[in-house]
Amino acid sequence: MVWTLPTEAGLYYMRDLMHINPLEVGLERGIGWEKEFIGKEALLQSKEQGALREMVGFTMEDADVRINGKNLGSPGAPVYVDGEEIGRVSKFNYSYVQEKCVGYILAKKGAVKEGMQVKIKSYDAIITEKYFL
Repeated sequence: MVWTLPTEAGLYYMRDLMHINPLEVGLERGIGWEKEFIGKEALLQSKEQGALREMVGFTMEDADVRINGKNLGSPGAPVYVDGEEIGRVSKFNYSYVQEKCVGYILAKKGAVKEGMQVKIKSYDAIITEKYFL
């Protein structure tokens, strides 16, 4: 149960963020823009252009679901809207608080809105906030 709490609280492990821009997951507040760091120029350019992807939450009513997220070392299961791939599952587990499966999707910016239904494998999922507590 301990491994589910960070997901339910909307928190990330470092492995959840591999190859992801901090602007895409709402972590801009943690960037020390006044300091010099590796990748600062690229990050500033991304900030000017706007993030191309965003992290969104999702839930599934089915309790017995087998989906690989990026947090398990896979590329993440593809997520579809009307047959078009709009993103990949970043994190997925069962929520003991919600009593259903919950997770995060790294999706194309603006491709989904809260309340939308998406397909992951043969399962239906509903887009939500990233906080499940």
